[in-house]
Amino acid sequence: MAVGSARDKFPDDLLLVQFLRSAKRCAGQGPYIYDHFGFEKTLEELIADILRTRDLMRQQLPASAFSDRGIFDDKRPYVAVLTRSGYEFIVAFFATRVLGGAAMPFGACKAHSILC
Repeated sequence: MAVGSARDKFPDDLLLVQFLRSAKRCAGQGPYIYDHFGFEKTLEELIADILRTRDLMRQQLPASAFSDRGIFDDKRPYVAVLTRSGYEFIVAFFATRVLGGAAMPFGACKAHSILC
């Protein structure tokens, strides 16, 4: 998905390429995602949420976390992810992947034991 500058392009990652091909093939066919928190999302909405989350991560994480190309530094590619639902995890997973990182999921019980 080449949009604008190199910072906006998706990495050449097989998983992302297959995801974008599937999204293009199934575009406009209504919601594909239904999760128990009430999310009903189309693939277009999923992509928009991924891009919005990617941009939010770039804004809120320190600049030192990123390379000159706007992706995670190879030395620190891991991002801890704590979400409520499957949909939120999918968004966080792909947003991290688009930034060249690897999502590390934390379950709610694990996070509670760490924080409390």
